[in-house]
Order: sequence, then structure tokens, then C-alpha cells
Amino acid sequence: MPAGAYHLIADGVINAQPLVRFDVAWRHAGQDTPLATFTHQYPMGSSATYEQSASAGAFPSAQGDLLVLTITTLDGAPASSAEYIPNGEVTSATARDLTLDIP
Repeated sequence: MPAGAYHLIADGVINAQPLVRFDVAWRHAGQDTPLATFTHQYPMGSSATYEQSASAGAFPSAQGDLLVLTITTLDGAPASSAEYIPNGEVTSATARDLTLDIP
């Protein structure tokens, strides 16, 4: 895979200002190699948008390798009930589904 920008769209249904980390990794030979990480504190409300890009270097992918996106709600959100659901289609006419564009 070439070096370049990984572009994440992560609109979602939210509760209680979740702090969310999105990790992009290259899975090969039974191990994951981190490529890019996005962290975002969503605002109060029932839905929110998020869009960001991060750069990553090239890596020698082979047949059978995978690109993995992991979503984690982190401790440190203002309330223990903080939630993030990656679903943009039900919140508004302009919300977008979870998307990761690769170089």
C-alpha cells in the first residue's frame, strides 16, 4: 500500500459526550501494525459529525492481509453512560455512514 492520507468520516448517534478512538491497522502474518489513529471528543447531543485525515507510511501488503478499523470508547468521557454508535443514516438527512478512504 502506498503512503498517503487515510480519511475518516465517523458521524454517529451519541450519548453523553463520548471520547472515541479510531485505530487503523494492517493485519499481516497474525499481527497488527498500527497505521493511523484518530481520537475525537463528541459534543453533547443525540448525533454528531466527525471527519478527519491522518497520514501513514507505505507498507508491503500481500494477498490475505487485511486493513482493520477498530473503534474504542475511552475512559475520560464526562459520564460513564457515554456511547458512540457509528450510524449516520438515521440522525438527519445530511448524516454520513462510517467511511474510511485509503491512499
